[in-house]
Amino acid sequence: MAPRFSGRTAVAACALALALTGGAVAIGGGGGQAPAPAAPAPAAPPQGLGTGGLDQGVRALQAHLRAQPKDHAGWANLGTAYVEQARTQGDPSRYAEADRALARSLKLRPDGNDAALAGRAALAAARHDFTGALHDARRG
Repeated sequence: MAPRFSGRTAVAACALALALTGGAVAIGGGGGQAPAPAAPAPAAPPQGLGTGGLDQGVRALQAHLRAQPKDHAGWANLGTAYVEQARTQGDPSRYAEADRALARSLKLRPDGNDAALAGRAALAAARHDFTGALHDARRG
């Protein structure tokens, strides 16, 4: 009998796939071939990021969390945004910030926090901790 996956696992697996794809694109690997067409953007940005760019979205989430520090979803989105900033800007210092934001989200809501678990899976994958990424993806 095939294993049954929950919606949380699917979200975490998608985040992991996006992180791995992003890492492969950042590293390259076309071997001189023409670049592959860009993947379509997600239908909607994570809650709180809006459409004004990643840096602007991070600033907006930071301001929101100063006013609403118990918003577990906001912390999860901020952590995931930090992972994306590290990837797109080549700034590994964002990984520590992502780790803290995701840990805070999980502290506020330890159970059923799919967004934080997906963010942790993406963070682990970005750090090339694929065992940890798989562990977090399966927790979801």
